[in-house]
Amino acid sequence: MFIEGLLDIIRVPIAFILRICHDFSNLIGIGNYLFALLLFALIFQIILLPFGIKQQKNSIRQAKLAPKVAAIRNKYKGRTDKATQQKIQQETMDLYQKENFNPMSGCLPLVIQMPILFALFRVITMPMRYLASIHTDAISKMINMVNGLASKGVTGIETIAANDGYAQIKLVANLRALGETTSTNIARAAGVTDFDFARIPNFKMFGGAIDLSEAPATVVARDGFLNWMILIPVITVIALIFSQWLTKKFTYQDPMQQASQQGCSMKVMMYAMPLLSGYFAYIVSAAIGIYWIFRNLLSLVQQIILSKAMPLPVFTEEDYKAAEREMFKTQVKKKKGERDPNRPKVRSLHHIDDDDDEEYVSTSSPTKYDEEEAEDEASEKTQVVREVVDEGTRGTRLNGVDVEAPMKDDKDTKFEKK
Repeated sequence: MFIEGLLDIIRVPIAFILRICHDFSNLIGIGNYLFALLLFALIFQIILLPFGIKQQKNSIRQAKLAPKVAAIRNKYKGRTDKATQQKIQQETMDLYQKENFNPMSGCLPLVIQMPILFALFRVITMPMRYLASIHTDAISKMINMVNGLASKGVTGIETIAANDGYAQIKLVANLRALGETTSTNIARAAGVTDFDFARIPNFKMFGGAIDLSEAPATVVARDGFLNWMILIPVITVIALIFSQWLTKKFTYQDPMQQASQQGCSMKVMMYAMPLLSGYFAYIVSAAIGIYWIFRNLLSLVQQIILSKAMPLPVFTEEDYKAAEREMFKTQVKKKKGERDPNRPKVRSLHHIDDDDDEEYVSTSSPTKYDEEEAEDEASEKTQVVREVVDEGTRGTRLNGVDVEAPMKDDKDTKFEKK
């Protein structure tokens, strides 16, 4: 009971919003639970909009660091050993820390939504408690009374098990079948003095053709697969798969994660969650599956709007080159003579740290885009400059160093330092 009381801190505000949606549905004459669920899903999406905006901003900020992250990967291009991958991850995290970027901050909206979704599940499955505002003891008495009527052969109602997780949904269906007068009498006999029949949600749709209080699995077992209820789990799976695809399209995806998701296990996970959600939508009350479909469709619309209003940055090849030069522009190797004589030479088993053993002014290496310029400069420095020093001895100067006259004829010319 103590835990239930704590959970009610989240459930009661959610139930209050859902009750307003249901009352508004009755006010405008629609009066079915489907419209109330749609309206509630819309309000819920608006409430979570700031978290969606924050997630989009986080994705944009991560995308802006993409050229620098790519420069780190190009530094170790061609190396696929475990030590290299760990070093790439470490340097990437160092870059994020330097830029004051937390890659996990984008998960905050998802973490916040989870307890709300669990609370909402209980609100939907307990309409007598949270919509009709009836105490649980009175609800138990009403269930016993309805079961008593069912045992006496009253048609249109079913017996409700004591441990049924959807007992309140079935109680709503039974009370709707019994009518307002009988339901009011049952409520008063259970001690409910302020019972309002209009607060009980109407799960019937299209003239009773669809009952949202029933699970699609129950309907399939009774009527076979050829019924409208089977569309609820099917649409749930399709909506989730499309939602995942659209999310990857409009949000920044880390290249390393994209590469890892090409594997078979990641593809299985990609389809496992939608299939699992479809299974739950098949075995639970149809109202849960309907709400889940509404939430996914509204999330898709929100993602499209945010991606248009706050688009991800697009970079050219020149942007990537500029970012790589910016990261590694201070990279200069010290001369061998300037090395610390007390620092031992260390060679990594994977040879990944061989370059790092050399002392650098910075912790990075020259970029591949500067290689051509460096080769040109090196070739100019290594050109042989030969000049005659003494015509009589045929002495020469090679790159500024005096050498003796040839020991042999010009055909096999050799030089020796003086």
